[in-house]
Amino acid sequence: MNMNNILQIPPDVKAAIKKFRSLRNIVQSASMILNIDGKDNQVQMDVIEGNYVIRDMTLESIANEYISEHLPRFIYHIVPFKTSGTTKYPLILIYYSPQASDPELNMKAVSLKSMLIAEASPGRCLLVNDLEELTDEWVQEELQKL
Repeated sequence: MNMNNILQIPPDVKAAIKKFRSLRNIVQSASMILNIDGKDNQVQMDVIEGNYVIRDMTLESIANEYISEHLPRFIYHIVPFKTSGTTKYPLILIYYSPQASDPELNMKAVSLKSMLIAEASPGRCLLVNDLEELTDEWVQEELQKL
């Protein structure tokens, strides 16, 4: 296999994932969006307003403002979840896999999903195919299923 075809997570992205995983002082939520640079086969962080961490923004707003309808994305997401009288802050990996995406890019994204799970050990991995389904309420419902 050609080494240029192997998808890689660069060291700076790995460091950012590790830093994101250890975030504290989360009020509403924290999110980190990752994408695949198909040309270089590198994972990239979406930098929004100079930062790779989006704080206290609903998933609906993130979907509307920062996620392309036709390109797969991964969102590490930390959100308060109340259970048994305590509040937990689970790390979730959300894989957005649009139906109308390029098949080759989708294959890379499926490969990346396993790599991202291994990299951060999220408590839950969720799949969404339609941006309209990507809501805070949906995540809370999925967390209830644990």
